[in-house]
Amino acid sequence: MRFIVSVTYGIPMAAGLWLIGVPGALLWGVLATIMRFVPYVGPMIAAVFPLTLAFAVAPGWEMLLWTLGLILVLELISNNVIEPWLYGSSTGLSTLAIIMAATFWTALWGPIGLILSTPLTVCCLVLGRYLPGLQFMEVLLGSEPVLHPPQRLYQRLLADDVNGAIELAHADIAQRLPAKPSAQDKAGAVADFYAEVGVPSLQLAYKHHTENATAEHRLRLFNGWAAVLEELAEEFPAAQPPLAVNPAPHVLCVGARWEIDALAADMMAHSLQLQGVPARSASHALTPALAAEEMADWGQAQWLVLSTFHAQPRALVRQILRRVRRRYPQLKVVLTLWNGGPAVLQEQALARLGADAVATSVLELLLRMAQLMAPDPAPLGYVAAALPKDDEARVQFLEHSGALLPVHAPMYKEAVLKAANVFNVKYAQVSLVGHDWVYTPGSLLSNTTPPGAQPGLPRDLSICSYVVRDSADLVVEDVARDPRFSDNPALVGAGVKFYAGVPLKTTKGYILGTLCILHDAPRTLADDEMQVLHARAEYLV
Repeated sequence: MRFIVSVTYGIPMAAGLWLIGVPGALLWGVLATIMRFVPYVGPMIAAVFPLTLAFAVAPGWEMLLWTLGLILVLELISNNVIEPWLYGSSTGLSTLAIIMAATFWTALWGPIGLILSTPLTVCCLVLGRYLPGLQFMEVLLGSEPVLHPPQRLYQRLLADDVNGAIELAHADIAQRLPAKPSAQDKAGAVADFYAEVGVPSLQLAYKHHTENATAEHRLRLFNGWAAVLEELAEEFPAAQPPLAVNPAPHVLCVGARWEIDALAADMMAHSLQLQGVPARSASHALTPALAAEEMADWGQAQWLVLSTFHAQPRALVRQILRRVRRRYPQLKVVLTLWNGGPAVLQEQALARLGADAVATSVLELLLRMAQLMAPDPAPLGYVAAALPKDDEARVQFLEHSGALLPVHAPMYKEAVLKAANVFNVKYAQVSLVGHDWVYTPGSLLSNTTPPGAQPGLPRDLSICSYVVRDSADLVVEDVARDPRFSDNPALVGAGVKFYAGVPLKTTKGYILGTLCILHDAPRTLADDEMQVLHARAEYLV
């Protein structure tokens, strides 16, 4: 950053002196670039030479004044625009913090404080980032937002800042999109926004619904979210499904009781539409009595997606489904329980609810609906990963790379032992994905491979095949809640409930397999833990 700042100062300096007519303009530009590496004092020294030369060679005052003006303008722009912007982005400091720190340390220690202001402020920022008692300094000095995206969106809506909420939604989705997004990329980005920002913000609203929120706050939230969803529906319209004999929607999304349930239903309908599923949502949540007119147009739907944030939804759901079954016995129901606890998600409790399927997240709902609505459901009870386009070349590279040689087995074993200890999980594994077989020369899972064969399992049964197909990380916090893997016999037999895998990617771009960690209980993985897992994978490659 120091080099970039110096160059952005030296080039305009040389060009300006050349236009003014000062001899040796290129020399003074190079000198100014070099002297910028001496904080604050260096530019003063570099300015002396062109000013002295301008005073000496010109008979009047014009060249001197033009040179002085050029230096002052460049100093003002560099010190107050370029330096705070670039230093702030590279150190994590906010631009305002850099300016205020320079003022504070100069007032305290004079010129020495001015020279040391940025490194001292960075030290304060680091202390605040890693010492809980000094965390307030990270909030004051850092450039990262204090609130997480769901909280920021919720705050915007409560403050009646609908435009700010819409901008936040657009910015979040834009960050998830590649440079040239396809329709599938857009659908995935919108669904991820709903999953990671939209639904969590509604969970905050549910928590405050009866505790702290007033009627005015609820009205602001509902009207603001309606505007955000309308904007997203216009920005990311769903492709029109092909006309069928019955053009009525196949999926109807409704909210169980409150307006926040209806807002979640709107999100699910939009996500399903972007996935190519004919779906629509009801205009409002159901009333407690569930009048007949509310169900008047439900007969043409094949699936009902019932959304609720209620923490104990059993009585509410049973009441609604009893009336729905009485009028539309052919209607299949999928429950989306956004706040369902472990007791609610037990198999016996779910069976008593009487629904055909249950989802607890946006991804699970999309996968579950794709599985239930597929014309030819997977006969094996699980979904195998499709082969990537360049899989033949990838497999050939794997076979000729030497990664499958037995000499590497001790290294793989050491890597999985370290990974299991570092992440405090029961299992870890190095998987090298071949054409039909996934080799596991390093694995802590029980080996059921026949004698004489290389350790591993069929590729159709391997969850690591998804990492290879997508060339991306995969984290499954609860295998039982993911339709792709919940009935996988390899995972069920090993008692695996959690999976996190990162690709083993070579410098030539080929993915040999994965380094993954597995556990016998659901859990989450923080961002810094994923970075550690990536570092271990890079060490193996």
